[in-house]
Amino acid sequence: MAMIRELLRSLGKKPATRRYPFEKSEVPPGLRGKLAYDMVKCIGCGLCERDCPAGAIKMIGKGKTSEFEVYL
Repeated sequence: MAMIRELLRSLGKKPATRRYPFEKSEVPPGLRGKLAYDMVKCIGCGLCERDCPAGAIKMIGKGKTSEFEVYL
C-alpha cells in the first residue's frame, strides 16, 4: 500500500534526475576538471594518463608521435 501511495504522490512531480545524454549540462564556473592539451609542451611521457583519477585519458603510442583519446 505504501508503494502505491508513493507512486501517486510522485506522478505530479518533475523528475529528480537530469536528462544528460539528451541535454548537455552547464559547466560551473571555476571547474578545475577541464582537460587541456598543448602539443608544444607534450613530451609523450604518459604521466597525464597515469595520473588521471577517472581514467579518462588513454595514450596511444609513445613519444612525440603519440595520440590521445579522452573519455568524458
